[in-house]
Amino acid sequence: MDDLTGAERAALATLREADEWGSGYSAQQPTRPQTVGYGLVDSPAALCAWIVEKFWSWTDSGGDLHRVITRDELLDNLMLYWLPGTGASSARLYWESLRQSMNGSPGRPARR
Repeated sequence: MDDLTGAERAALATLREADEWGSGYSAQQPTRPQTVGYGLVDSPAALCAWIVEKFWSWTDSGGDLHRVITRDELLDNLMLYWLPGTGASSARLYWESLRQSMNGSPGRPARR
């Protein structure tokens, strides 16, 4: 690790930060998807906070989300989950797919 370039060190630092601060959703959803799912289908405020935080975190917005996505585009994304009530099922996708790839069968608890 002593011979890493500055760019490689920066990339590793970014990965460490993402693991520490940005991976909570991917730990929550494969283990307890219904917990977050109920909030996503019951509360438009919870759904909005959940999705807006993901856009803010996952885009190169520099802290100004509206620099990369318009309010209408954001509202379109929110409504795709809110109107059909698919917040819980979208969270459950992590339970079904990630847990299966980790363990070989859907819904089986992860071994740590």
